[in-house]
Amino acid sequence: MKGIDLLLATNGSQAVCALRELFAIGFEKEELTILTFPSKFNQPFIEFLKFNNIDYTIIKKSYYLDIGISSFSVSFYISVFS
Repeated sequence: MKGIDLLLATNGSQAVCALRELFAIGFEKEELTILTFPSKFNQPFIEFLKFNNIDYTIIKKSYYLDIGISSFSVSFYISVFS
């Protein structure tokens, strides 16, 4: 969506669903900042990102809890976890 940058903090299968929904409403991968966690159960999501050439950052959960959304220059912030 032109002019809108979004930070998506997510992992697992719900992350793939969230990304598909964002793409369906017009977001481009260049407009997304994706934060996710390293774990075995999250590997399918990471493979999805790699396959689709989508940039992402792997962070520790403690880092995620310590940062504020003001640390990122984005228009919106979405957190999707199960």
